[in-house]
Amino acid sequence: MNRYHILICDDEESVRESLRAYLENSYELSFAETGQEALDNISNNAFDLLIIDIKMPGISGLEAIRQIKEVKPEQKIIVLSGYESISVAEQASKYNITSYLTKPVSKDKLLKTVSESLG
Repeated sequence: MNRYHILICDDEESVRESLRAYLENSYELSFAETGQEALDNISNNAFDLLIIDIKMPGISGLEAIRQIKEVKPEQKIIVLSGYESISVAEQASKYNITSYLTKPVSKDKLLKTVSESLG
């Protein structure tokens, strides 16, 4: 059975490890720590879904999303942010993201959102 391949991009190791624990039994996972690393991964590989943080050093999650959508407009993206900000959500949504979650996210909420996004 082919498993969906998800790229998780977050600069916080604890967040990456939590998402790994929640998702590793059901999905193939790859990880990036920066927006630039996510861009490099996306240009060299096919991912069914990208889960990306907004606030990261260097290239922000929003800038990475903008660049990814220029070359892969169909890329499914879940934004995971520590900030429940309407303006950030609005900025992200103009790039046609699939969903927006705030940290900390529960396992049930994450699994449901990922399943619906890949659906």
